[in-house]
Amino acid sequence: YGLDPHVLTSPTTGSSRDYRRELRLLYAAVQEIVRVFMDELVGGTGASCGGEGVTDDHPWLPPLPILLETCIAHGMRSGSGDELWRVVARVFEGTPGVDNTLRFGSLRTGIGKLRVWVRLGLMNKTLADELLVLYENEGSILKAPYHSWAMLRSDVLPPLAALLTSLDPLDFNLYVKEGDIDDRPLSIDWKELFVYPD
Repeated sequence: YGLDPHVLTSPTTGSSRDYRRELRLLYAAVQEIVRVFMDELVGGTGASCGGEGVTDDHPWLPPLPILLETCIAHGMRSGSGDELWRVVARVFEGTPGVDNTLRFGSLRTGIGKLRVWVRLGLMNKTLADELLVLYENEGSILKAPYHSWAMLRSDVLPPLAALLTSLDPLDFNLYVKEGDIDDRPLSIDWKELFVYPD
């Protein structure tokens, strides 16, 4: 994609960054995964879906939550996973998503909790609506922790939420391995994320 993946989760600003390009890149990447799921599992044979939903065995499922984490982290002033989780936990306190995330008692880090929350949101089909809640209240909720060019504060967020809503016909079954989910860095390697067959 011609972009250093670490830039997307960097809190630094500067004239060398093209924020609109970063937003287009993130949206296009999510759009591509959604297209594959819709073509293959909704409009196609559904061979990888079976009767139990889409599992981690599907090659395009693991990249989806990683991309969504990156979308949520984009434009964060501190770049801190703990701060990301504090925003989500404060806004959605008492909701099933946050309550169920906190039941994973061995999670040590804020980014680990955020990752579980994203995966639960995909499985429960609530993530799109939750992201829209953040966007619609960005002036009061996100102004302090996020730069003005962040994905969650941009006009790209509503179309991205609509993409996620289009996946509602699918049932995602994501395995959460707590040690790995805590320890993985908040950055992505595009070369490893998208593996196309030869």
